[in-house]
Amino acid sequence: MQADKADVQFIADLSKAIAQPVTSEPIHYAIVPEGHKVESLAQYQFSERPQRKRGDVSLFDAESFCGYFNRFKDAESLIFVDQDAMSFLGVLNYHEHSSGDPRHGDFRCSFKLRETEPWKRWKAGHEKPKAQVDFAKFIEGNLADIYAPPAAAMLELSRDLQVHGEVEFHQATRLSNGQTRLAFREQIKATIAEGSQEIPEKFTIRLALFQGQEVRDIELRLRLRLTGGKLTMWWEIPRLEEMLLQEMDSAAAKFKEACDAPI
Repeated sequence: MQADKADVQFIADLSKAIAQPVTSEPIHYAIVPEGHKVESLAQYQFSERPQRKRGDVSLFDAESFCGYFNRFKDAESLIFVDQDAMSFLGVLNYHEHSSGDPRHGDFRCSFKLRETEPWKRWKAGHEKPKAQVDFAKFIEGNLADIYAPPAAAMLELSRDLQVHGEVEFHQATRLSNGQTRLAFREQIKATIAEGSQEIPEKFTIRLALFQGQEVRDIELRLRLRLTGGKLTMWWEIPRLEEMLLQEMDSAAAKFKEACDAPI
C-alpha cells in the first residue's frame, strides 16, 4: 500500500517536531513519538541556576532557624508550630495571602526543641519510685541541679539515707514545717538503736529544659512510702505538660519577634 501525499507530509512534520524541542522558557519540551505526548526535558537540563528556590533545611538551634528564615523570607512566609513534636516549620514560599494564588510551599526550614541532658534525667524519674539507696545516689549525682534546699543539705540527706540503707523504718510523721520525720530502728552489735530522719516535702531544681533556652526554677514534690519497714522515694513534677506548653509558647513568641512572621 502506497502512502498518499498527506501521510508523507504528516510523517515529515512529526519527524521535524521530534527533532526540534519546543522551547517555553526556561523549560524545554519534546514531542515523544509513542502517543505523541509533550514531555518536559527539565530533568535532563543542566542550567547555571535552578528555576526557583526549594528544599528542606533542618537547623540545630533557634538562632540558626531565625537567621535562615530571615535570609530567604518574603511577605507570604509563615511559621507553623507542632506542639506534640515540639518543633517549628518555616515555609518560605507559602501561598499568596491577599490574592489567594497558590505557591509550591516546598522551600522550608525546621527546628526542633531538644531537651537538655539534666532535664531528661529529672523528667525520666517523674513518678517513678526508687529504693532508698538508689534515690540517695541519684540526688548525690545531680546535686548541681538542686537550688533549694541548699545542695549541702541535700547532700547530707542523701548520705544519711545511704548510711541507713538497711534500717527498719516504722513510722512517718508529718511536721508543722511541711517535712516528714521518719523513725527507724537499727541493729548495731546486737543492740537496737533508734533514730529519726527528716525529709523535706519539696525541693527546687534550677536548669534549662531545652537547649538554648533560659534556665528556670522547677519545684518538685518529694514523695515516700513505707512498706514492710522498707522506704521507697520519688518525686513528682506538678503540671508537667502545662510547663512544657509554656516553654513552647515562650519559644514561639521569640520566633515571632525575631523572624517578624505570623505563627
